Amino acid sequence: MQRYIFLAIIVGAALSGCKKMSYFQTNPNAPSSPVSSSILTSLEKNLFTYSAVSSTGTNEDAFFDMSTVMQYNVGFDNHCAYSQSYQWVTSDMNDYLQIRDAEAMISAGTGNNGYVAIGKLFEAIRFYYVTNKFGDVPCSQADQLTGGVGTPVYDAQKKVYQTILADLDTANNLLTSAGSATISGDFIYNGDLTKWRKFVNSFRLRVIMSLSNKSGDPDLQPVTLFAGVMNNPSQYPLFASNADNAQQQTNTVTPTPFY
Repeated sequence: MQRYIFLAIIVGAALSGCKKMSYFQTNPNAPSSPVSSSILTSLEKNLFTYSAVSSTGTNEDAFFDMSTVMQYNVGFDNHCAYSQSYQWVTSDMNDYLQIRDAEAMISAGTGNNGYVAIGKLFEAIRFYYVTNKFGDVPCSQADQLTGGVGTPVYDAQKKVYQTILADLDTANNLLTSAGSATISGDFIYNGDLTKWRKFVNSFRLRVIMSLSNKSGDPDLQPVTLFAGVMNNPSQYPLFASNADNAQQQTNTVTPTPFY
Protein backbone atom coordinates (compact mmCIF):
# COMPACT_ATOMS: atom_id res chain seq x y z
CA MET A 1 0.00 0.00 0.00
CA GLN A 2 2.81 2.36 0.89
CA ARG A 3 4.39 1.56 -2.46
CA TYR A 4 1.29 2.73 -4.35
CA ILE A 5 1.03 5.86 -2.23
CA PHE A 6 4.68 6.69 -2.96
CA LEU A 7 4.13 6.09 -6.69
CA ALA A 8 1.04 8.33 -6.67
CA ILE A 9 3.05 11.12 -5.03
CA ILE A 10 5.76 10.87 -7.70
CA VAL A 11 3.24 10.92 -10.57
CA GLY A 12 1.37 13.84 -9.00
CA ALA A 13 4.59 15.82 -8.58
CA ALA A 14 5.58 15.11 -12.18
CA LEU A 15 2.22 16.20 -13.55
CA SER A 16 2.15 19.36 -11.47
CA GLY A 17 5.56 20.30 -12.86
CA CYS A 18 4.45 20.05 -16.50
CA LYS A 19 4.06 23.25 -18.51
CA LYS A 20 2.04 23.86 -21.64
CA MET A 21 3.94 24.06 -24.92
CA SER A 22 3.00 27.73 -25.25
CA TYR A 23 5.26 28.42 -22.27
CA PHE A 24 8.30 27.34 -24.27
CA GLN A 25 7.51 29.56 -27.26
CA THR A 26 8.84 32.64 -25.49
CA ASN A 27 12.58 33.07 -25.06
CA PRO A 28 13.12 34.76 -21.68
CA ASN A 29 16.60 35.84 -22.78
CA ALA A 30 15.42 37.65 -25.92
CA PRO A 31 14.40 41.33 -25.77
CA SER A 32 10.65 41.85 -25.87
CA SER A 33 11.04 45.05 -27.89
CA PRO A 34 13.73 46.45 -30.25
CA VAL A 35 16.72 48.18 -28.68
CA SER A 36 17.83 51.07 -30.88
CA SER A 37 21.45 51.08 -29.75
CA SER A 38 21.89 47.36 -30.48
CA ILE A 39 20.27 47.67 -33.90
CA LEU A 40 22.51 50.63 -34.73
CA THR A 41 25.66 48.63 -33.98
CA SER A 42 24.44 45.83 -36.25
CA LEU A 43 23.55 48.23 -39.08
CA GLU A 44 26.97 49.85 -38.87
CA LYS A 45 28.78 46.52 -38.88
CA ASN A 46 26.87 45.29 -41.90
CA LEU A 47 27.46 48.58 -43.72
CA PHE A 48 31.17 47.75 -43.85
CA THR A 49 31.03 43.97 -44.01
CA TYR A 50 28.55 44.02 -46.89
CA SER A 51 29.06 47.49 -48.21
CA ALA A 52 26.25 49.09 -50.18
CA VAL A 53 28.56 51.95 -51.09
CA SER A 54 32.09 50.80 -51.75
CA SER A 55 35.09 53.10 -51.65
CA THR A 56 35.66 52.55 -55.38
CA GLY A 57 32.34 54.07 -56.35
CA THR A 58 30.88 50.78 -57.50
CA ASN A 59 28.05 48.78 -56.03
CA GLU A 60 30.14 45.76 -55.09
CA ASP A 61 30.48 44.18 -51.68
CA ALA A 62 33.39 45.38 -49.60
CA PHE A 63 35.15 42.01 -49.76
CA PHE A 64 35.55 42.36 -53.52
CA ASP A 65 36.44 46.05 -53.64
CA MET A 66 40.05 45.09 -54.23
CA SER A 67 39.11 43.50 -57.55
CA THR A 68 37.43 46.58 -58.97
CA VAL A 69 40.77 48.27 -59.64
CA MET A 70 41.72 45.54 -62.10
CA GLN A 71 39.86 43.54 -64.70
CA TYR A 72 41.32 40.18 -63.68
CA ASN A 73 42.26 39.18 -60.17
CA VAL A 74 42.30 35.51 -59.22
CA GLY A 75 43.30 35.26 -55.59
CA PHE A 76 41.70 31.95 -54.65
CA ASP A 77 39.62 29.13 -56.03
CA ASN A 78 36.52 30.43 -57.87
CA HIS A 79 37.51 34.03 -57.14
CA CYS A 80 37.45 34.72 -60.87
CA ALA A 81 33.72 34.05 -60.86
CA TYR A 82 33.16 37.05 -58.63
CA SER A 83 35.98 39.49 -59.34
CA GLN A 84 35.39 40.46 -62.96
CA SER A 85 34.35 44.08 -63.04
CA TYR A 86 32.79 43.71 -66.49
CA GLN A 87 30.49 40.74 -66.13
CA TRP A 88 26.84 40.07 -65.24
CA VAL A 89 26.41 38.00 -62.09
CA THR A 90 23.53 36.95 -59.91
CA SER A 91 22.62 39.00 -56.87
CA ASP A 92 20.04 39.10 -54.09
CA MET A 93 17.69 41.40 -52.24
CA ASN A 94 19.17 40.90 -48.79
CA ASP A 95 19.33 44.67 -48.43
CA TYR A 96 15.70 44.48 -47.39
CA LEU A 97 16.85 42.75 -44.20
CA GLN A 98 18.86 45.87 -43.39
CA ILE A 99 15.93 48.09 -44.36
CA ARG A 100 13.73 46.10 -41.96
CA ASP A 101 16.26 46.62 -39.16
CA ALA A 102 16.47 50.33 -39.92
CA GLU A 103 12.67 50.52 -39.70
CA ALA A 104 12.79 48.75 -36.34
CA MET A 105 15.38 51.23 -35.05
CA ILE A 106 13.23 54.14 -36.23
CA SER A 107 10.16 52.71 -34.46
CA ALA A 108 12.07 52.00 -31.26
CA GLY A 109 13.80 55.37 -31.37
CA THR A 110 10.64 57.47 -31.47
CA GLY A 111 11.34 60.57 -29.43
CA ASN A 112 15.06 60.49 -30.24
CA ASN A 113 15.71 62.27 -33.53
CA GLY A 114 19.23 60.88 -33.63
CA TYR A 115 18.14 57.25 -34.07
CA VAL A 116 15.29 58.20 -36.40
CA ALA A 117 17.56 60.27 -38.67
CA ILE A 118 20.28 57.63 -38.83
CA GLY A 119 17.65 55.01 -39.58
CA LYS A 120 16.48 57.13 -42.51
CA LEU A 121 20.08 57.32 -43.72
CA PHE A 122 20.57 53.55 -43.62
CA GLU A 123 17.28 53.02 -45.43
CA ALA A 124 18.38 55.45 -48.14
CA ILE A 125 21.74 53.72 -48.56
CA ARG A 126 20.13 50.30 -48.96
CA PHE A 127 17.42 51.49 -51.35
CA TYR A 128 20.13 53.25 -53.38
CA TYR A 129 22.05 49.98 -53.60
CA VAL A 130 19.10 47.76 -54.48
CA THR A 131 17.63 50.09 -57.11
CA ASN A 132 21.02 50.48 -58.78
CA LYS A 133 21.19 46.69 -59.01
CA PHE A 134 17.68 45.97 -60.20
CA GLY A 135 16.03 49.19 -61.36
CA ASP A 136 12.34 49.07 -60.37
CA VAL A 137 12.09 47.59 -56.87
CA PRO A 138 9.64 47.47 -53.95
CA CYS A 139 9.95 50.70 -51.98
CA SER A 140 6.67 52.32 -50.95
CA GLN A 141 5.28 48.98 -49.70
CA ALA A 142 8.56 47.38 -48.69
CA ASP A 143 8.68 45.83 -45.21
CA GLN A 144 4.89 45.81 -44.82
CA LEU A 145 4.50 42.04 -44.49
CA THR A 146 3.15 42.36 -40.95
CA GLY A 147 0.56 44.78 -42.33
CA GLY A 148 -0.71 42.16 -44.74
CA VAL A 149 1.25 43.24 -47.84
CA GLY A 150 2.70 39.96 -49.07
CA THR A 151 3.31 41.08 -52.65
CA PRO A 152 4.56 44.69 -52.57
CA VAL A 153 4.39 46.73 -55.75
CA TYR A 154 7.56 47.42 -57.71
CA ASP A 155 8.07 51.17 -57.77
CA ALA A 156 9.69 52.86 -60.74
CA GLN A 157 13.37 53.65 -60.18
CA LYS A 158 12.60 57.35 -60.49
CA LYS A 159 10.18 57.12 -57.57
CA VAL A 160 12.76 55.19 -55.54
CA TYR A 161 15.30 57.95 -56.11
CA GLN A 162 12.74 60.56 -55.07
CA THR A 163 12.10 58.59 -51.88
CA ILE A 164 15.83 58.35 -51.17
CA LEU A 165 16.34 62.09 -51.59
CA ALA A 166 13.28 62.91 -49.47
CA ASP A 167 14.41 60.59 -46.67
CA LEU A 168 17.89 62.12 -46.64
CA ASP A 169 16.43 65.62 -46.50
CA THR A 170 14.22 64.52 -43.59
CA ALA A 171 17.24 63.01 -41.85
CA ASN A 172 19.15 66.30 -42.16
CA ASN A 173 16.23 68.24 -40.71
CA LEU A 174 15.85 65.78 -37.83
CA LEU A 175 19.54 66.06 -36.97
CA THR A 176 19.28 69.84 -37.15
CA SER A 177 16.59 69.74 -34.48
CA ALA A 178 18.11 66.88 -32.48
CA GLY A 179 19.17 69.28 -29.76
CA SER A 180 20.67 67.45 -26.80
CA ALA A 181 19.63 63.99 -28.04
CA THR A 182 22.24 61.31 -27.43
CA ILE A 183 22.74 57.90 -29.00
CA SER A 184 24.77 54.84 -28.04
CA GLY A 185 25.95 51.75 -29.87
CA ASP A 186 27.69 53.96 -32.43
CA PHE A 187 31.27 52.92 -33.25
CA ILE A 188 31.52 55.10 -36.38
CA TYR A 189 31.18 58.55 -34.80
CA ASN A 190 30.82 57.67 -31.11
CA GLY A 191 27.50 59.47 -30.90
CA ASP A 192 28.60 62.69 -32.64
CA LEU A 193 25.38 63.73 -34.41
CA THR A 194 27.13 66.65 -36.12
CA LYS A 195 29.26 64.19 -38.07
CA TRP A 196 26.26 62.03 -38.84
CA ARG A 197 24.64 65.11 -40.35
CA LYS A 198 27.68 65.57 -42.60
CA PHE A 199 27.41 61.91 -43.61
CA VAL A 200 23.73 62.36 -44.50
CA ASN A 201 24.33 65.42 -46.68
CA SER A 202 27.47 64.07 -48.33
CA PHE A 203 25.64 60.92 -49.32
CA ARG A 204 22.67 62.99 -50.54
CA LEU A 205 25.08 64.98 -52.70
CA ARG A 206 26.43 61.74 -54.13
CA VAL A 207 22.92 60.58 -55.01
CA ILE A 208 22.19 63.93 -56.67
CA MET A 209 25.38 63.70 -58.74
CA SER A 210 24.42 60.21 -59.91
CA LEU A 211 21.36 61.88 -61.51
CA SER A 212 23.45 64.26 -63.61
CA ASN A 213 22.10 62.74 -66.83
CA LYS A 214 18.56 63.61 -65.68
CA SER A 215 19.11 67.35 -65.54
CA GLY A 216 16.12 67.92 -67.81
CA ASP A 217 13.69 65.99 -65.61
CA PRO A 218 11.36 68.51 -63.90
CA ASP A 219 10.55 66.02 -61.13
CA LEU A 220 14.17 65.34 -60.15
CA GLN A 221 15.94 68.67 -60.92
CA PRO A 222 19.43 67.48 -59.90
CA VAL A 223 21.05 70.80 -60.93
CA THR A 224 18.78 72.76 -58.58
CA LEU A 225 19.30 70.25 -55.76
CA PHE A 226 23.08 70.33 -56.26
CA ALA A 227 23.15 74.13 -56.11
CA GLY A 228 20.94 74.08 -53.03
CA VAL A 229 23.47 71.92 -51.17
CA MET A 230 26.63 73.66 -52.33
CA ASN A 231 25.29 77.19 -51.78
CA ASN A 232 24.00 76.52 -48.25
CA PRO A 233 26.84 75.00 -46.20
CA SER A 234 25.21 75.90 -42.91
CA GLN A 235 22.00 74.12 -43.87
CA TYR A 236 23.76 71.21 -45.58
CA PRO A 237 27.18 70.66 -43.93
CA LEU A 238 29.40 68.21 -45.83
CA PHE A 239 32.53 66.18 -45.17
CA ALA A 240 35.37 68.67 -44.76
CA SER A 241 38.32 66.35 -44.16
CA ASN A 242 39.25 62.71 -43.57
CA ALA A 243 38.34 63.24 -39.92
CA ASP A 244 34.70 63.24 -41.02
CA ASN A 245 34.90 59.92 -42.86
CA ALA A 246 32.38 57.23 -41.99
CA GLN A 247 34.71 54.32 -41.34
CA GLN A 248 35.27 51.26 -39.22
CA GLN A 249 38.47 51.53 -37.26
CA THR A 250 40.61 48.39 -37.08
CA ASN A 251 43.73 47.54 -35.10
CA THR A 252 46.50 44.95 -34.88
CA VAL A 253 44.31 42.71 -32.72
CA THR A 254 41.40 42.62 -35.20
CA PRO A 255 42.97 43.95 -38.42
CA THR A 256 40.03 42.95 -40.63
CA PRO A 257 36.28 43.38 -40.10
CA PHE A 258 35.58 40.03 -41.77
CA TYR A 259 37.18 37.68 -39.23
